[in-house]
Amino acid sequence: MNPVHSLVQPQMDGNVPVAILQILTIGTAYPFSERLHESLPLAKPGIYTIWREAEFMYVGIAGRRLDLK
Repeated sequence: MNPVHSLVQPQMDGNVPVAILQILTIGTAYPFSERLHESLPLAKPGIYTIWREAEFMYVGIAGRRLDLK
């Protein structure tokens, strides 16, 4: 394999680059069964993931329609 080519092509897990999957797995987990953690904002744009134990279920975008003016 051409070493330059391997730098350009990301490692893939199915249709998703491995680097993206790694980013989605870091961070603190906050269970839905608990109240909103005090460190989380009530309204702010951001990315979130939903997991069932170690199984990735969903990724979403929060606050897309917020008026930040």
